[in-house]
Amino acid sequence: MSCQLWAQTGNDTTATQKPTGPNYEQIQEVLNGKSGKRIFSKLVKRLKDADTTLQLADIQMLYYGQIYMDNYTPGGQFPEFDEINTILSQKKVYSMSEAKKIVSLSNQVIDQCPCEPMGYYYKYLGQDILCQHYGGDTNLRNKTQLQYQMLFYAILSSGNGMYPRTAVHVVSLAHENILLNTYDLKRQSNSFRIIDGHNYDIVALDRNKFRVNSMFFNIDPILAWDKMVKNNAPQSNKDIKKVTSAEIDLGTRFVIELVKTKKSESTFKLLSCEKIQDTLTLQGNMLYNEPVPYGRIVGYFCKTRPNPGSNEVHTSLILNANYTEEELFFDSEIHIWGIPGYHATPNNGLSNNWQSLEWNDEIATIRISNIRTQK
Repeated sequence: MSCQLWAQTGNDTTATQKPTGPNYEQIQEVLNGKSGKRIFSKLVKRLKDADTTLQLADIQMLYYGQIYMDNYTPGGQFPEFDEINTILSQKKVYSMSEAKKIVSLSNQVIDQCPCEPMGYYYKYLGQDILCQHYGGDTNLRNKTQLQYQMLFYAILSSGNGMYPRTAVHVVSLAHENILLNTYDLKRQSNSFRIIDGHNYDIVALDRNKFRVNSMFFNIDPILAWDKMVKNNAPQSNKDIKKVTSAEIDLGTRFVIELVKTKKSESTFKLLSCEKIQDTLTLQGNMLYNEPVPYGRIVGYFCKTRPNPGSNEVHTSLILNANYTEEELFFDSEIHIWGIPGYHATPNNGLSNNWQSLEWNDEIATIRISNIRTQK
């Protein structure tokens, strides 16, 4: 299923209107002020009421301002979405209990992150199934559709994606797919570049009716959130000890800052380790394309499945780096449950700043060491 809620309304005129990019300085100034949380809470309430008097500035304050709120979840990665996609991928006719489950899971996401557009999108799908087959409340469905359209409008109004100066601004890489799917644009590949001091995800597209070869997405908000987390961390990066190896437990997202990468003397800092509770679905996930600040590696060591309906589960190590044009190499050893000690496991290094490894073994911990630019 693709995100067609906006197209259904016929409100496509904004695609040709002059882009109105978000005023980040103003948004940050308002929301970081004494009344910032109260102002944001009032706007959230109006969104939940589907208040049609909300102006573009209000909607942009909601969508782009959410990165300054405590409950913001970067990456758009919610385990509830995996459960929903599992339901949707299995068949075309859904029971009433399945439709209600989709609505319930969507509400859980909305409660956590009230400005997450995909929460409203999935909620609409569940409510639409209830309306079409089980006498559901069309007023509630239409209200959810309007809430989704408001947040989508914040994204759509920020730019047309044709050039860096008119890039579409997103607070999550997952939200790029909202626009791409709405206009039936297929992602071919993507690359991250810094142009005139701004961060862009440039998405190359398959052939399409618009004859557009690529789209520019401004991802400054994503890296701004990463910078805020770093600045608010109880321990500064300078105080973190340099190491030559790190042991990572299964179910962890981790961030490494490279210090020295010579073969004879390689050191790095393990900046953070964040627990991942659930098995991650790789299909449609942006783990492979997560934006990474220069000089760092973002890694995931966790259970993964290839697609929502698959019973095939692996232990995976996924690494995304942003360093130099040189390849990065590292040594890796795994500790398998029930087997003493660590055992070397082969890897081919990070080709084009990326690497993914998979195992069928029940691995408890991986040790990464000697990150370097030479084999």
